[in-house]
Amino acid sequence: MIRKITLFLVVALGITSSQTTTQTLDSYLSTAKAAAGTDWAGTFLRLCIPPSSGLSAGGGAGRGTPTRESWYAEPAKVADNLYFLGTRIHRAWAIAGSEGIIVIEALFDYAAKDEILDGLKKVGLDPSEFTRKYDPSNPAADKSGYVKLPNVNALIEMNDMREAQRSYEANLKVIEVSRGMLQRTIDLLR
Repeated sequence: MIRKITLFLVVALGITSSQTTTQTLDSYLSTAKAAAGTDWAGTFLRLCIPPSSGLSAGGGAGRGTPTRESWYAEPAKVADNLYFLGTRIHRAWAIAGSEGIIVIEALFDYAAKDEILDGLKKVGLDPSEFTRKYDPSNPAADKSGYVKLPNVNALIEMNDMREAQRSYEANLKVIEVSRGMLQRTIDLLR
């Protein structure tokens, strides 16, 4: 009985393995491209096109930072208080209101400074200016009854923190690699 079950499983596995077609990388890429269509062309290009050998001008690991010319778009005023700050592929918006500037963005780290910080300045918005609020009962109010509110922008501070963290991690990696090379040199001299 056990021999019959084993023989059946071997025959069944042989039949199913001969019936399945082997998928190639090109077939997966064409399926992904068909699914992406024109709505997700940027995502398809970033995720499905194999990187070229070597690092880009931005250095670093993986695909690296693309050249500025490939993604940069000029900021523009769209409406009374609505501003476009995005890249050629991704959108970022700034809304200027009485309480300050609201930035709605989903950009890569490499584009944040050029598109958001520099873009705000190009369209005439300065995120470093203090927001003034009329509150004469506040002890910090000036003679006119206005209070200057903090000009700390969480988005900018988080971006600066990420950049500092990545710089620290890169420097730490350099030290680790240097130590490893020095240790291998010492081992060779023994």
